[in-house]
Amino acid sequence: MLSYEVGLGQTNDPDAGKTIVSDEQAIHLLHRRQQTAPAEGSPAPISEVIAPDARRLPISELWQDGPVVLLFTSMTCDHMIRAREDTLRLYQRFGNTIDFAMIYIREAHPVESDEFVSEFVEIPVVSDPATDSYRRLQAGICQRFFEFPFPVFTDPVDDRTAVEWAGWPSRFYVVDGEGIVVFQGMLGPWGLKPTKDHELIIDPVPEWLAETGNVKSVEEFLEGFLE
Repeated sequence: MLSYEVGLGQTNDPDAGKTIVSDEQAIHLLHRRQQTAPAEGSPAPISEVIAPDARRLPISELWQDGPVVLLFTSMTCDHMIRAREDTLRLYQRFGNTIDFAMIYIREAHPVESDEFVSEFVEIPVVSDPATDSYRRLQAGICQRFFEFPFPVFTDPVDDRTAVEWAGWPSRFYVVDGEGIVVFQGMLGPWGLKPTKDHELIIDPVPEWLAETGNVKSVEEFLEGFLE
């Protein structure tokens, strides 16, 4: 298992800061990072994100006023594009009760990737940003593209946040006001399930992933958590 430095420094992950260009690279990355994903009941990792106004802040500021739903994704994640409407429905139902925030991470299917074309949806034609400012700009475009009414923060291009949270290519978490992970959604694309009736169209779930993460949708979890 890989070791990680504590705090806002660099990660030892060999794919951090790199464009994901092939299925083989992606599967090795997913398998490796899942081993260190923050489990339910554990303290949430404290890494740095970039606010829409370009301020750099610890991600812990996102739950300093209470629980928050975190969505890790990018504009070129085809399964996030499919889940967009159900994510908006989730927000419309619970957004007055719990904060939502998106963390914009490395592109899932940029033009540099061998897997640029999706069989499910049309993917925006964008490159994988090489600088923090470019990724923050792309995050703003993504917010308008998805029409998300909640704030979008940016993982710097060293990918530390995505690595520590095992958030690539897409994933939901819920963190309580004390900084404890109370919901770890299954890793996307296999478990990206915002609502109870969201249809997952990819299978089978890899054996190494089958028993990780919460099999509930975010909606089902919040029904119990907020009651």
